Amino acid sequence: MADTRILATPVACALAMSALAPTPAAAESIVISVRQPAKFGDASQLRKMVLGNFSGRGGSQLQAALSQRLLMPGPDGPPYFTLINTANRASGVGVMSGDVRIDVSQSSFTRQESRCVEGAKLFSCKRSVQVTVRCLQRIALAVVNVRIVRASDQRIVYSVSKPYRDVATTCEGGAPLPDVDAQFVAASDQIAAAILQEIAPHSISYKVRLLESTKGLSKAGAASFKAAVKVSTRNLPASCASWSALTAQGESNPSLVFNLGVCAEQSGDLRDAGARYAAAQQLLPGDKTIAEGINRVRTMVVAKATAERQEQQRSATEAQERRKIEADARAARAAEAAAKAAEARKVRQTKAAAAAKKAAIRQEVVRKHGAGAADAILSGTVKKGMTPSQVRAVVGSGCRIQRLSPGEEQWFCGAKRIVFSGGKVTFVR
Repeated sequence: MADTRILATPVACALAMSALAPTPAAAESIVISVRQPAKFGDASQLRKMVLGNFSGRGGSQLQAALSQRLLMPGPDGPPYFTLINTANRASGVGVMSGDVRIDVSQSSFTRQESRCVEGAKLFSCKRSVQVTVRCLQRIALAVVNVRIVRASDQRIVYSVSKPYRDVATTCEGGAPLPDVDAQFVAASDQIAAAILQEIAPHSISYKVRLLESTKGLSKAGAASFKAAVKVSTRNLPASCASWSALTAQGESNPSLVFNLGVCAEQSGDLRDAGARYAAAQQLLPGDKTIAEGINRVRTMVVAKATAERQEQQRSATEAQERRKIEADARAARAAEAAAKAAEARKVRQTKAAAAAKKAAIRQEVVRKHGAGAADAILSGTVKKGMTPSQVRAVVGSGCRIQRLSPGEEQWFCGAKRIVFSGGKVTFVR
């Protein structure tokens, strides 16, 4: 036999009396969900989470449970946090780590048990005796420490210690004691769920009991009221419509007013619910259920507003960072485009300078040697009819000159042989 408890500080809310109070068996109760804020507001502003090291016995089990919880869909669909592997200094990133300390102690004791010694049957015994049996009790006490460090400034935005207690007992002939580590695996998920509720806005559900007195209603009104109460757990909107119709017909009593407050609370209109509960209290002062409704709604109004504010602030920060990323991307694209444009201008300028230089060179060649020879000279071609000065413009001055006869000579310019006659090129090979 084992008794496992996670000893954690309860979430502060006004449901302690109303939602957890004993409910009469015959009463109809409506399930209501409401948004609750994160207990640690700074932690709720994070958007990405890194699971760091969790040391100690049970650390790996807790890390696995936290990983599963962080990956679960949130009330609005996707997980509230994005689980990443590596932290960076960007805002919105947190590093969660911690340690688990488990101390185990055992003690022996004896107890008296009744044993059947004669006529043992399924549900009867003729004679039984008291015997002493030896038993063993094991107590596992753990302290789970968890903290979250905001990566951008290394500030601790979440730090808690959660006690855990597991008591298991076995006696002679009974089952062996359950494994301590196996017991902690089951508890780890509960601890992880409690941690996630402290660092993220979340929805909670609770039951509100309807009032069912028909005192003060007409006979027809009472019948319609009771019929609406009867179907309320299956079709609350239809019940609310019936109660609203009774009010429009002039019917009124504390139960009718209060139940319309429950309709408003269930639909999320907490302020209207509070107003209707207050009106019901004026009709029936001192009613405990009505008083609990008033106190609960007051607390829920504040809680819901705080949760919405946390999520709006987080969304605004995320949108601001998204705009910055987009602006940085646009700036980077603009810088890249400007760099490409500058490079293109440089290329154009270089080409223009080269063209201008080429044009100047051609102009000079034309001036010295004439337009007819300019193209050949600039292309490095020796053609028939060229003068010696024009040939030198093509091959340079490093040629060996051989005079063949008066007025005839041949030039050896590298592998090229050029023959002149009468001052003009007559042969090129």
